Amino acid sequence: MAGHDNVNRTPLFFGVFVLLVLLTLASFWVANAEGLFALQQTKWQVMMGISAAKASLVVLFFMHFWWERSWKYLLTLPTLLMAVILVVALIPDILHRRATYSDTRLNHAAAPAVVTEGNPESP
Repeated sequence: MAGHDNVNRTPLFFGVFVLLVLLTLASFWVANAEGLFALQQTKWQVMMGISAAKASLVVLFFMHFWWERSWKYLLTLPTLLMAVILVVALIPDILHRRATYSDTRLNHAAAPAVVTEGNPESP
């Protein structure tokens, strides 16, 4: 690790901690804000974006990836590649899962959600 030079990083870590607290409060505010977003899905997307930002800060600073040189690429690129392959491989299964249902299961399965433009309360 390149960060072995005796640099005091306490203020940086404290600043990241404060930023994590602020992002947590922002996520809580988004989750409990009524009428802020027209669709529930938008609220969840914003909360997931905030969570991804928090996870990135933890990985970069508290797991010291910010100061790593080449190891971070060696560790993260194969993981990212496998995640993309897994998501792409599961897309056909998710899109066509109802096609292979038996009649009994099809009768008891939840109907696909239909979102209408003018109705923000629709699932």
